[in-house]
Amino acid sequence: MRGSDGLPARPRRRLALLLVLTLAASGIGVAILAAGKTREARIVLTGARTRVRKCGCQEGRTTVSGEIQIEAGPTKSTSTALLVPEPGGLPERSAWLARTRAREGELLQVDAGDLLFPGAEASPLERGEWRRRAELLVEVSGLMGVQAYVPGELDLALGRKAFDELLGRARFPVVAANLVDATTKKRVFSPSVVVRTSGLSVGIVGIFDPPLPSDDRAQLLAREGLEETDAAAAARVELSALRGEGVDLVVLLAHASDEATCALIHFLGDDAPDVALCAHEAKPGAPISALEGDTMLIARSGSADLEFARVRVGRRRRASNVLRESIRLDARTLREGQDREVVRAIERYKDDLKGLALEPAVVAGLESPLHSAGGFLIGYRTAEGCASCHPRQASVWRASPHAHAWETLEKAGNHADPECVRCHSVGFRLPGGFAEARRARRPAGAGSLDFRNVQCESCHGPRLAHPETKGVGRPPILQTCRECHDAEHDPSFDERRRAAAFDGPRPICARD
Repeated sequence: MRGSDGLPARPRRRLALLLVLTLAASGIGVAILAAGKTREARIVLTGARTRVRKCGCQEGRTTVSGEIQIEAGPTKSTSTALLVPEPGGLPERSAWLARTRAREGELLQVDAGDLLFPGAEASPLERGEWRRRAELLVEVSGLMGVQAYVPGELDLALGRKAFDELLGRARFPVVAANLVDATTKKRVFSPSVVVRTSGLSVGIVGIFDPPLPSDDRAQLLAREGLEETDAAAAARVELSALRGEGVDLVVLLAHASDEATCALIHFLGDDAPDVALCAHEAKPGAPISALEGDTMLIARSGSADLEFARVRVGRRRRASNVLRESIRLDARTLREGQDREVVRAIERYKDDLKGLALEPAVVAGLESPLHSAGGFLIGYRTAEGCASCHPRQASVWRASPHAHAWETLEKAGNHADPECVRCHSVGFRLPGGFAEARRARRPAGAGSLDFRNVQCESCHGPRLAHPETKGVGRPPILQTCRECHDAEHDPSFDERRRAAAFDGPRPICARD
């Protein structure tokens, strides 16, 4: 068989091979082959939630798996003991990163915002604790190698001054193309950054676009002396500039919902990024990894601690997704290989929390019971007070994990951390309860009150006025349990497990 040039097919192939080898020897063919080579960027995405460290709640804990039927007669159950995953924190993340680097090579770590604070507004009691926690998170994010960060609205919880100070000392680039000072109209942070990973140059543009009602958003920014410019216009300018610089991969890092990020990608059209990464509040549901036009979209899953993706950079398409994993850090499997600097930073944080103290007048005011409109006191009896009239229920409770919740904090060294104390005690910073971790057991008249552990009033509400006020207080519904058994600390908790807590083989309380 002959080709259009009249040469037989086999000699033509030999000539083609000879041409490639000749070009390679002269240095020209290397450039041609390199242009067609497929390379990968290995991306780690965090944002919307950061657990500082494991609390120890689930260590060695088992749960039941099976059907529990609650009937008019005795409860029937068939169950199997399963080991409950123990959610890990920053030390476990550092171990996962070390293992993944050893297996995969270089990683591109980015965070899509709301790193600093756990909520939108801190009470006066919490401001010092939140500030110290934020300092830790900024330090550890730098130690673990975060390469780009876009701020979120929760980062403004302590005001503009703290926002500027904390992110100003960060050892990682903060990017936001559409966030400007309201007075000077100058950008607060750099609009983009170019980093190198796995032999690739990666340009990253930050966009601040939290899904808040427009009035709330405008009010928040105005209060802090900030303004937003048009997100699409700002993104278009910066993405085009990065393409002009010839970077290998163009990435949009958005503090935004997946819906808003998709809309932005479509609006950008031909100027859209190769990869879009986004996160906002952690919401349940499957992780999103999709192709929007020529853009690979990766959104944070509400059930994961981080997202890991391999993104292929080749000739035919700007980027294509090779692998996507939603990672939940299990402390049981990540005990080895934790970064020592990260662990030491957390130990310093724990020590500093022990030194934080409230003013005596604040403590006294908070621990005093309130007088209700009906004339009775609102406060706490604690479990010993309940046991005097409910001995059977108290006996069952004492054998339950709830009665030993404080021990897990002491074992993990977290018994001075207000974030942990809240769910391992009763009445923390509530009227008639206790104001500081060191006062979890305190004198009360002729006796003492012990607020440690998850007690009767954790589920049924403060009962200082009982039995004068009739009834058992609020019923322990699923939402009551979810106040502590939330997506962050106990993601597998559901109605089946709530029912098992009362009717399974290890109940937390006895039914009347």
